[in-house]
Amino acid sequence: MRRCLLFVGLFIWVLITASCTKETAESHFEAGKIYLEKKQIFSALREFRRASHLTSQDTQILENLAYTYALCGNIKKSIATYEKLLILSPNAKTCYNLALLYKQEKDVANLRFYLTRALYLARKERNFSLIKEIKTLLIEEKIIQPR
Repeated sequence: MRRCLLFVGLFIWVLITASCTKETAESHFEAGKIYLEKKQIFSALREFRRASHLTSQDTQILENLAYTYALCGNIKKSIATYEKLLILSPNAKTCYNLALLYKQEKDVANLRFYLTRALYLARKERNFSLIKEIKTLLIEEKIIQPR
């Protein structure tokens, strides 16, 4: 009987803790978005980092964190965060953002890889505006020839 009550109490404590963590992560995420709107980049970065520490699997938080790292000029951390995001949720826009970061880093091999992958995923997602952007960049970088 005592074990059963102990187990139920522990279970309730875990549920409450998980709920509080999620609410706290969401509040940091919302604060980060507000700071970003106000162009307070470093404050936004602080809030997105806090949110990601509380829930590391949330794709919205990771996307905003990666974007904010790039705005702060921390390209290496931005790339690492986008790559983590790509594992959780493979999509064309994330690949395209990675390609743009690798372009900034003058890493032609990764630029080509992520542009090609972005084009494949954009076609699969039927994201025609992104397909156009990707093709333009592929031509600019002389990865493909214009038709």
